Amino acid sequence: MKTDNFITVDAVCYENGKKSVVSQNLIKEKPLVIEAGKFHANIIRTPEDDIVFAAGVCFMQKIIETPDQIVSANFYSNAESDKAIIKFSEAWNENEYKFVDLKTNFKISVDNAKKCVIKLRSAQALHNKTGSAHATMFFDDKLNPIAFAEDVGRHNAFDKAIGKVFMEKNLNKAAIAALSCRINSEMINKAIRAGIPIIIGYGKPTSKAVSISLSSGISVAWMGKKGGFFIFTGKNRFISETLSD
Repeated sequence: MKTDNFITVDAVCYENGKKSVVSQNLIKEKPLVIEAGKFHANIIRTPEDDIVFAAGVCFMQKIIETPDQIVSANFYSNAESDKAIIKFSEAWNENEYKFVDLKTNFKISVDNAKKCVIKLRSAQALHNKTGSAHATMFFDDKLNPIAFAEDVGRHNAFDKAIGKVFMEKNLNKAAIAALSCRINSEMINKAIRAGIPIIIGYGKPTSKAVSISLSSGISVAWMGKKGGFFIFTGKNRFISETLSD
């Protein structure tokens, strides 16, 4: 794990009637300026994976559709803020890069779905160190992890993971998104944009997230703290002896 995405400070602790000074790890926040043609953004994020993060943001904003459009990507840093500059070509062949539609034929067992969330939790080194990082992990249809990212922001974690599979031309393999956070409408919209059919979180979905997922065909599930598995939409993608129509 990178050691420059958190800092260690001393804090006064009162516990069990005693006072002590203890060291605490705090996750870093720093602005990243993204410049991609006419698109400009200033995002507070945890410094890490910044080029793929910028690419993921550009993809989500529909600035680019394929990594082949990227002509150059450069990162610059100073004490106050960081900058990612992406230059791209607007010309691209839409037949060169198409997503595989997994929405109709992909199914997963409930037990394996739970394992995806457990794998996400076990990979959260930055969260374990600081107690304040969100995470996203993508799996292919064989349940192999194909991207993982942590960040102080849940949207940033998703976009970093998107950027990784996008730049590696593996976005069409992403079948499951496991999230550390609640599943809100913005996360559903990101999944729709990326063509990911299943979202599993260990935070409950919002009402609007369920509404959008119903109309878009996204399957949404939540793994409770006590091990219960709750399917809100797209039940047909989950296989279990305990499920009935």
